[in-house]
Amino acid sequence: PSAPAPPAKSPSSSGDIKSQMASAKKKLRSGDPVGAAKEYKRALSMGGGAGARLGLAKANYEMGKTKQAQRELKKVLASNPRSGGALLLMGSIAQGQGDRASARAYYQKFLDAHPNSKRSERIRGILTRL
Repeated sequence: PSAPAPPAKSPSSSGDIKSQMASAKKKLRSGDPVGAAKEYKRALSMGGGAGARLGLAKANYEMGKTKQAQRELKKVLASNPRSGGALLLMGSIAQGQGDRASARAYYQKFLDAHPNSKRSERIRGILTRL
C-alpha cells in the first residue's frame, strides 16, 4: 500500500501571521525597514489586518517613503479612526512636511481618542509648540 498523502496545507493560520508579525517587528526595531516591509507585506497577504498595515507604514516611513506610509495609514484610519499609532505617525509626517495645521489635527485626534495614554503628555507638549 502507498503511504498516505501528507496533509494539505491549510490557508495561513493566525499563528503564521503572528510569527510573521513578530519577525517584521524585530526587523523594524533592529534597523532593517526594508526587511520589515517585506515581512509586513507577507503578513498582509496572509490576511494580516491593521497591525500589519500600520507596521508597513512605519517601515515605509523609516525608509523615507512618506507617501507610501501615508497611503497605508489612511487605510488603517479608514478601518479604525482611533488608531493611536496611525494618528501619531500621520501627525509626525505632517509636522515633518511643515504642515502644522494637519499635524495639530492628527495630534488632537490622538488626544481625543486616548486622553490618558502614556504618550499624551508628550503630545500635549508638541501641540503647544506647533
